[in-house]
Amino acid sequence: MKRLMVMILLAMLLCAALSFAEPRTVLFPRFASGTDSTGGKWASEMSFTNQGFDAVSDIIVNFIDASGNDLTVTTNLGTNFEFTFDLAAGATQALRVTPGSTSVDGHVQVRYPDFTSPVRGSLLFRYEKDGVVSVEVGVPQQEMGDHFSFPATIDPTQLAYTAIALTNPLDVAQTFVVNLHNSNGTVADTVTVEMDPFEHIA
Repeated sequence: MKRLMVMILLAMLLCAALSFAEPRTVLFPRFASGTDSTGGKWASEMSFTNQGFDAVSDIIVNFIDASGNDLTVTTNLGTNFEFTFDLAAGATQALRVTPGSTSVDGHVQVRYPDFTSPVRGSLLFRYEKDGVVSVEVGVPQQEMGDHFSFPATIDPTQLAYTAIALTNPLDVAQTFVVNLHNSNGTVADTVTVEMDPFEHIA
């Protein structure tokens, strides 16, 4: 019996180790770059920092347009829709997208080599027109999941509104349900959104 328990324990530990060895995908659900019809310009920059004590190899960053297709962009790491790099312990890699003559948007998927990867990423994008920055937004990497909540302000008297970006990170169509709750927890409104594989809506 004791030997059987040890074998079961070893099997459980092995399964746990295998699950942690699986790659982990995180998202930046909103990406914008380029010049719009009014001459305003969106610029985006991502930063990835290895917060661990060991090097991390084969970090993959993939740009995807609003229709779910690979999106080729020009960056400080070259021109492509996918970029791969390594990070030494404590190192940071910036990925700056050069705005083009047209405006593009979508989302970004980042794949780390294993589930426990200590790398953390953030995205900063800004909107500039006539030399003045009117919008600047910082977005942390988001884990994939089936539920996410965040505080929002909607107050027309103060011209305060909230926008959200939705991304379907899978290769199958999905139905997204967005609930707006009042501060006391009651549901104020509900919207259902059908999204194709890898589609992005803002």
